[in-house]
Amino acid sequence: MKRLGYILFVLVFIPFLGLGQNGVTFSSSSELFKIKQIPFVIDTAGIVNINRIDAGLVEFSAEGKYYQLQDDKNTWIQIKLNIEDSIIESPALLVDQANLDSVTLYQKDSYGNWVSTTYGNNYKFGERKYKLNHFVFDVFPSSEHSTIYLKVKNHVATTFNIIIGEQMAVIEHDTNISLMFMFLVGVIFAIIAYNLFLYLSLREPIYLVYVISSSITAVNQMILFGTSFQFLWPNNSFFQNIAPEFITSLGTIAGLVFMKMFLKTEKNAPIVDKIANIFIGFYIILLGWVWFDLVMVNRLLLLFQPLLAIYILVAAVIITVKGFEPAKYYLRAWAIFLIGIIAYVLAEKGIIERNNFTTLSLTFGAAFEVIFLSFALANRINILKREQEEAISHSLQLEKEKANLIIEQNIELEDKVAKRTHELELANAGLADTNKELSIAYTHLKNTQSQLVHAEKMSSLGQLTAGIAHEINNPINFVSSNILPLKRDVEDLISIFDQTKEFAKQKMSAEDYSFIAGLKEQYDYDYILQEIDQLLEGMSDGANRTVEIIRGLKLFSRVDEDDLKRVNLEEGLNSTLILLNSAIKHYVTLTKNYGNIPEVECYGGKMNQVFMNIISNAVQAIKSGSKEDGEITITTSHKKDFVTISIADNGPGMTQEVKDKLFEPFFTTKPVGEGTGLGLSIVYKIIDKIDGTIVVNSEPGKGTEFVITLPINNKSTD
Repeated sequence: MKRLGYILFVLVFIPFLGLGQNGVTFSSSSELFKIKQIPFVIDTAGIVNINRIDAGLVEFSAEGKYYQLQDDKNTWIQIKLNIEDSIIESPALLVDQANLDSVTLYQKDSYGNWVSTTYGNNYKFGERKYKLNHFVFDVFPSSEHSTIYLKVKNHVATTFNIIIGEQMAVIEHDTNISLMFMFLVGVIFAIIAYNLFLYLSLREPIYLVYVISSSITAVNQMILFGTSFQFLWPNNSFFQNIAPEFITSLGTIAGLVFMKMFLKTEKNAPIVDKIANIFIGFYIILLGWVWFDLVMVNRLLLLFQPLLAIYILVAAVIITVKGFEPAKYYLRAWAIFLIGIIAYVLAEKGIIERNNFTTLSLTFGAAFEVIFLSFALANRINILKREQEEAISHSLQLEKEKANLIIEQNIELEDKVAKRTHELELANAGLADTNKELSIAYTHLKNTQSQLVHAEKMSSLGQLTAGIAHEINNPINFVSSNILPLKRDVEDLISIFDQTKEFAKQKMSAEDYSFIAGLKEQYDYDYILQEIDQLLEGMSDGANRTVEIIRGLKLFSRVDEDDLKRVNLEEGLNSTLILLNSAIKHYVTLTKNYGNIPEVECYGGKMNQVFMNIISNAVQAIKSGSKEDGEITITTSHKKDFVTISIADNGPGMTQEVKDKLFEPFFTTKPVGEGTGLGLSIVYKIIDKIDGTIVVNSEPGKGTEFVITLPINNKSTD
């Protein structure tokens, strides 16, 4: 930034070493003279020519302000030169305005004959001797006082400066300001490319409108500065003449459409929206009018562009005051652009002096506007992300309330079961003959309750995990899909900087370039490039890890599947372990001995719940035993038509009495309030339903092993 500020200071505030007044006298080959007040005459009758001037028949004004041209009239400018011997070997004259219909330099050769050279937008760009966007003429050196004449004509009023000096100094001066312009336009196109990638990723129309509007803005800057005629249509002088008015009108329409979409004027400020529609209609008329009356369109643009900029600024203020947060960024962008527009128009009208600052003021304003509007679009993404987070938080709150309701219903149901059990026990004491039926009814009631609680619990869990996976998936896809475009954009910006540096190395003096090299070393440019690569790599790794977690959630959320399907049980084990990772990694060393078992015909979601219950019980057992070196080993294998899954831990183990009651509903060894006693009962029913078996091997102090055996092809009709 310091280097950029230095270059701007040199280009804008110290462009000349001398100022010409009644004539130009050179005493140094490095001097540049900007001519300000010299004689001129406007040929309103169309009768002035070089022969009449040479014969003394044309009277020039006394040092007037010549540079405000009149529409479609020849303006003759008289310049007196005094070039001392050997001071300047190759003098050159620069007219620093890119959009002039014709500019003709008249000067006498060594034989005393008048020689003319003509350039302008009415002629092909390739006819110019110096392929620059502004007009540069060679001046014949003379040891005596000499006078040269410029004839300038343009279809609309404009301003320009005349600069005289050594040929290389003049070209270097024009190249330097062109280099700064190219840098600013390069920044604009880099931001456009970034937002185009965002549009291709998000498919939001506002990004496409922004890209179109900013692209027209960049092309318009190239037209006003003359680089469009140099690079885009060098042989089409007709379009070059109408391009400033045509592209300005087209860009204004695109900018108004973007403003309406971004500020949501139809909703936030209906009156502002209606005025915007009026402006859009007016500029659509100008698009057609420019082909018939270019002068009138130019006058209307010079009048309405500042008014339009002020209107947009006021509209942004109104919507900002109403609390629409993105309008703040839009307001900053247009405040800067407004300054650039006003400075440029005042210079074009001749109200303020034309210089390097006013020449680039519109480009500076456009660049900052494009950058700030890009920030504004990014802020919209942050708002969208915040809204999604709030939606997730609301969803989680609802699920929490639902879980609390289930707990309350479970407590109430347990109370009813306890009362009913007591009644059955009393009845059983007096009715021995019906004892067996009551026992069966009691067992059926407990099983029914277990199934109801399990169904509700699984439904809630499935909705919760699927909802979380879906909500997280959208923003993480946005992040992961934009890392590569961001990396390419950063590489493009670095490439632009390196190419600009090489160009500057060729065009700037060794002393000026050493200042740039010093700044590069001061800010440790090579380390910054390395750090950017590391940051992008870290972002990519984090996004990939998050994608793996989301994938685990999606797999686990299949708890409500009621159809038998072929399922990869090892994949289900992995998804369950991902969800339990935070509980496992701090307490347990996990070992997986997978045997690459074939897919099994079963209920995939319900088997995930089986693994979840068994593994979480193992973790809790290890914690309750206060073991610091807890271990869980998961082994899979298959033999003929069956697969086996073993889940073993080195926890405290269990007694034979506990093992006998392990799969009974409502039996638990956990403290009151920490478990319902339904987990392993549900596990048993799920495995039994698909014709599988589950065996528990455990002894006190020697850990526990659950061995699940399942048929590969299920023949159950349940």
